[in-house]
Amino acid sequence: IVLNRLLSSINNQVGYDFSKAEILICSSDGKENSFDASLYDKIQPRIKFISMQRDYSGPGQSKQIGLDNARGKYIFFWDCDDSLYAIDTLYKIMNKVHTLNGSSWDIMLFDYIDEVYGKVYYQLYDTYHINGWVQWSHLYQTEFLRSHNLYFKPDIKINEDIYFHSSCILAGARFLTLPILVYAHCMMADSTGNNTVYTPQRLEDNFKVAGDLMNRFNSINPLISRS
Repeated sequence: IVLNRLLSSINNQVGYDFSKAEILICSSDGKENSFDASLYDKIQPRIKFISMQRDYSGPGQSKQIGLDNARGKYIFFWDCDDSLYAIDTLYKIMNKVHTLNGSSWDIMLFDYIDEVYGKVYYQLYDTYHINGWVQWSHLYQTEFLRSHNLYFKPDIKINEDIYFHSSCILAGARFLTLPILVYAHCMMADSTGNNTVYTPQRLEDNFKVAGDLMNRFNSINPLISRS
């Protein structure tokens, strides 16, 4: 039911050529029949189901598997409980992409709305989210991620997106913000990210993120690391 929300919003897009797209669904339950692909006539041929190992370690694992299997030039990382904001979202995005031709950006940022609190985050003005971790409204150039060996760490179960996005910044990513509202974020009550209590797992992952980012920083700045 949750996944249907996202798939329906993709299937309802107008003005977009789905023959050039692929939709990778990474699932830890191994149940490809958890949704009825025939309900989505536009995108059914473009859907690829990827069953992950049972020892699911968090959203970072599914995102990395998606990245490993992606064949497209550009990639989004979308959560199953969210949706695209309007029926012309993909048309607007790809129109901008084709106009710019990928020559001036590595990561493109769009506005999004938090449906739980009804707040719209404007990437052009909200530097917290530009330099933070949200990925739902970011479009990445796949070649940039791969050429800089950027990846999600499977051992980080919480805040895996902070590590990934910070790694992109350290790699010198060129960010381009565009004032287009493209994404509706709806955090489920039982979502890992909705739990603000500092559990041992959250604290452990925070230390991992800090330590691994420092190691990455030192590896690309050897003179600084030796000073």
